[in-house]
Amino acid sequence: MSFCLKVLNEWGGGVSGVMMWPGSLYGYGPNKTKATHVVDSDRNLPYESCVDTVMTWLTNATNPANLVFMYFAEPDEHAHAFGKDKILHAASIYLFCNEGF
Repeated sequence: MSFCLKVLNEWGGGVSGVMMWPGSLYGYGPNKTKATHVVDSDRNLPYESCVDTVMTWLTNATNPANLVFMYFAEPDEHAHAFGKDKILHAASIYLFCNEGF
């Protein structure tokens, strides 16, 4: 049986966070363990807001997260739509990295 890293981290006493990560709403194992912090996918949520939320998890004074996964729809969607070797995918990565969110 295999488990995802966020659950293994929780079982080991850690605090996990998942920001818009696929499958984050599902619990795993006999107790249906989930990450401590979870934000489901919301295309209307600005990336800046996602980063701000994750930073509050990491810097929480009493229970800081020690493992966080974030999902960004772009450039991932371009890669799935056009292929990782296509110029459109390279352009979406460039824009994401150089033009910001």
